[in-house]
Amino acid sequence: MKLLHHTLNKLRTKHIRHVLTALPLLSWLLSVQFFNTSEEPVHDPPANKCRACHTGIEPIRDYQSQMMKEILKIAAKAGYPGNDCIVCHGGQPDGKTFKEIHSGTVEYFRTHPGPRQPLDK
Repeated sequence: MKLLHHTLNKLRTKHIRHVLTALPLLSWLLSVQFFNTSEEPVHDPPANKCRACHTGIEPIRDYQSQMMKEILKIAAKAGYPGNDCIVCHGGQPDGKTFKEIHSGTVEYFRTHPGPRQPLDK
């Protein structure tokens, strides 16, 4: 009986050790899969008004690359989430005419690093 009791305790201890070892990994996986609250920028083609006319232009980087993620974060801060073009090229995506759209830069880049195109006269 002592041997059986000893064997069961040893198995329980070993099993508990495995469970305790796996808990951090399991909690991390659950947080990544189900409770991800990070503000990861998302590529949203309809949000990029530039591509409505400039069709066939490929993105400069893969949308999962760190560089593109940073560009999309800046675009979101500028008030144009998903529009990766304006971060480097400027322009006014909300403009109504060709001239308005292709001149200057959005308000955000007048006071933050970004494209510095001359403002309309």
